[in-house]
Amino acid sequence: MAYLIYVFLFLLGTIFASFLIATSYRLNKEMKWKELFLGRSMCDSCNKKLHWYELIPIFSYIFLKGKCPKCKKYIPFVYTLSEIFLGIAFVLIYISWGINIWVYVIICILFSLSYFDYISKTIPAFLTNTLLVIGVVYFTFHFSSAQLITIGIGAGVCVFLLILNRIKESFGFGDIIVFLAFSFILPTPLFITFLLLSIYISAIFAIGLVIKNRKNLKTYIPLLPFITLAFLLTPFVSKYFVEYIFSLW
Repeated sequence: MAYLIYVFLFLLGTIFASFLIATSYRLNKEMKWKELFLGRSMCDSCNKKLHWYELIPIFSYIFLKGKCPKCKKYIPFVYTLSEIFLGIAFVLIYISWGINIWVYVIICILFSLSYFDYISKTIPAFLTNTLLVIGVVYFTFHFSSAQLITIGIGAGVCVFLLILNRIKESFGFGDIIVFLAFSFILPTPLFITFLLLSIYISAIFAIGLVIKNRKNLKTYIPLLPFITLAFLLTPFVSKYFVEYIFSLW
């Protein structure tokens, strides 16, 4: 029975990914609201409008052999990879959080933010503000005096990052707002793990990028995909991660 739930959630995640990618793409192109939700998807190269059977997550990419059926241009694999990622994310969230609508909404927002950060190297303010509002509302519904400590830590971290940015710009303002939002949601051990994992994973990627491609450290690194990955991994590694950090002290 559990496996059927996993399969259902994976497929649901791929459907949400396909919808969010299409919507984010149209937002990035500044399309009108009617086209945003009701417009049909089309090929980026030849503008061929795609049929429903050409839009099935993952399977359509395999069926079409990764090419547009009309102009034969390759479809970016990153879209299919994103569908797989969100499908797996939905399963991991169920394993670690259960059926928690709050968390599923959060991961969808993070997914959209990651798209913008990766594609256009910008983060829409309305999405980060929405995440912050969700964090405050979540805190209101799940009020705990202990959470105030986490919020204080989050605020301190954000102030530190803002000061650091005055010296040398290292974090986008949107990234800082996202960190602040999670201080309203995650308990202290999870928040510390999430924060450090986000930085560690992105740092490892940046170092690997420099070594592989010989790019300098000024190369733009989209942080939101790593923040999203860190959020998914946090419940699984928090206990061991925090124990390791405190053992160093």
